[in-house]
Amino acid sequence: MTGTESSRGRIQLIAGLLLAGLLVVVPACSDTNDPVDVTDTGDTSDDTADTTPAAPELTSLSPERVIVGDVLTISGVNLGDGDGSAVTVGGVSAEVISWSATVIEIEVPDVLPGEQPVVVTLGDDATDGLTVAVLLPRRAYVALGTLDESVSDGIAILEVGADGALTELDSSPFSVGVPTGWYFGGAPGNLAIDEARRRLFFSGTNGIAIMAIDPRDGTLAHVPGSPFVFTGVGDMYGLAVAPGGQDLYVNRSADGELVHYPVAADGSISTEAAVAYAVTSWADAVHVTPDGQFVYTTSGTRLHGFLRTAATGALTEIDGSPWDIEETYGCSLNPSGSRLYCGAYDNDEVFALDVHPTSGALTETAGSPWSVDGSGPINVAFHPDGSRLWVSMWYSDEVTSFNVAGDGSLSASQTLAIVVQPAPSAVSRDGAVLVVLGQNGESVASFAISGSGFASAGDDVVLPEGSYPSAVQLAGFR
Repeated sequence: MTGTESSRGRIQLIAGLLLAGLLVVVPACSDTNDPVDVTDTGDTSDDTADTTPAAPELTSLSPERVIVGDVLTISGVNLGDGDGSAVTVGGVSAEVISWSATVIEIEVPDVLPGEQPVVVTLGDDATDGLTVAVLLPRRAYVALGTLDESVSDGIAILEVGADGALTELDSSPFSVGVPTGWYFGGAPGNLAIDEARRRLFFSGTNGIAIMAIDPRDGTLAHVPGSPFVFTGVGDMYGLAVAPGGQDLYVNRSADGELVHYPVAADGSISTEAAVAYAVTSWADAVHVTPDGQFVYTTSGTRLHGFLRTAATGALTEIDGSPWDIEETYGCSLNPSGSRLYCGAYDNDEVFALDVHPTSGALTETAGSPWSVDGSGPINVAFHPDGSRLWVSMWYSDEVTSFNVAGDGSLSASQTLAIVVQPAPSAVSRDGAVLVVLGQNGESVASFAISGSGFASAGDDVVLPEGSYPSAVQLAGFR
């Protein structure tokens, strides 16, 4: 090869290496026979680096349960600096307290109770929402009765502490504007709650009060038109609201009628839209199965049952209704709605009735009734998982817990002395707290429930003289 051809070859080699993205380094002092190191410098094409920001992602929420107004901490990655960004809870914009690329703090906006999605939006990017449980404040609402029916009654509002202890609010009691009489054993159904729509319902001797529950402090305020006072109407002993909150059922006891009131979007009711169904006079509590399919009401020794039409709330009496039963003043459906348990106070027994899943017809549970050691079983309250129930013993001033077997049979497990003449009671939705009213003792007792039993959660709350508590509902538990 000639010198010219050799030089031309070297030039072509260098050009090829440069085009291939290789850098040839030849030190000035190197001998022409020395080996040449070739280093890859990468693609020399004019590609631009990808500057698209990484998508935002949420990793956790703290706390997992909140009430309106609480501070919620949102943790994640690639959350930006908050410029042009937003946070919603249940579709409602939240006020931002602080924002960083990994942590956002917001104030929980005014949304209804339930599992609500939390979504962070950065420009066109929105996170897949984690959910937070929005609850009402932990409260016990106690309906107060009176021996003087000319007096408008109220509702005592008690804060329920983390340990189950009770403290009455400074704003308690709330005036409902309609009176209620003194009921033997209380009227466990004259107070009902619809947590999903933040409403409390109360029935009195001549009317109904419907209250909105404040989501921040649990105080009450009448909905438009409340109280709804009726003329020429007999005592209204008990009521219940169906799932969905659109149908209210009230016993006009002296008139022998179970009345259906449709509930408007603002919580109000109208007598023009009401429909009455005949039942035995002096019926008290109303019971709606959890699925809203059946409605039952008791009246001493008789029990009426109705099939409910979900779309309209209309009722049709079940074949075989009414049924003759032992005299009772307090019944409760188990959490699945498959059985109804009642206290037969004169016979010192608890009996149970099986609910047919399609017809709603009632038949006595095998092995029922069960004798109790106490005297005057008058009210029944269930643990939310259905494994236990508590029975108030009116005459012996006790509360007894029973284990509930898979076949519905009962076995006593623990008895505690309690307030004077215990009557209506309620168990929190998380199964941690039992609240029992002492009707003639004019007091409220609370108990902490454990896996093995229940024990006092603190001092009883003493109510005003002459208040005769008749019903209790709990809110803010999950």
